[in-house]
Amino acid sequence: IPELIRNNGKLFTSGKIEELAECINIFEKMPKIQYEQMKKYSFDIFEEFYTPNEHYNKLMKIYKKAQRKHGE
Repeated sequence: IPELIRNNGKLFTSGKIEELAECINIFEKMPKIQYEQMKKYSFDIFEEFYTPNEHYNKLMKIYKKAQRKHGE
């Protein structure tokens, strides 16, 4: 899910064990303050895209678009 990885993680190619190991090593060596900042970025992304309210808003946009398309 590359679109969700910003300053909150590392990407690796599926099936590439060496890349995954490199990412794990980066996290193991990472200063605690940097790790905590990454956790915050992850939570910020969650709040922006995945809260119940955001999910509701996205569903309502789809519903309203369908209503307009079908003349209801």
